[in-house]
Amino acid sequence: MKITRTFSLLALFSASFISLSAHENRSKSHPASDTEEKTCLELRGKATIHGKAVKDITIRLYRGDNLILEIPSTSKEKVFLALEQNSNYAIAYSRPGYVTRTISFDTHLPASVKVAPIFTFEFDLEMLALDHLPPNLDTDFPVAIVNYNLRNERFECSSNYSNSINKLGKVN
Repeated sequence: MKITRTFSLLALFSASFISLSAHENRSKSHPASDTEEKTCLELRGKATIHGKAVKDITIRLYRGDNLILEIPSTSKEKVFLALEQNSNYAIAYSRPGYVTRTISFDTHLPASVKVAPIFTFEFDLEMLALDHLPPNLDTDFPVAIVNYNLRNERFECSSNYSNSINKLGKVN
């Protein structure tokens, strides 16, 4: 059974759009050991400009503060990445002339949550041109923070973070 939900998040001071979709794949065939570090979340993402997929993006995956993977993307296709359980990750998309966009992922799961099958999280990340940024926009913050929501039984954007980041960007 596959459950698909789609979310839209207006974030980073209402200057950017990120479209997110969380999926739960519930097949019985994924074996997992309770003692080993294991993949719990598959990311499927692509960069867009004005809603259209773009290529010539550099994608960097960090685990904690350590760069663990750098991918020069020459395709408009989605990039697939697997994240291990019980870690903090950041994925950064960059392109010359555009702001580097980052999404943070917390893959810590409660002991009651079974990793088999692997959760998936899908997103389209809108790139912002450097020459079209609103004044006083601080672009150092992640666009979103994604973690496991026990009540909804899936990985999703932190609504508390999104609300806070949007409040910071309001001009009086």
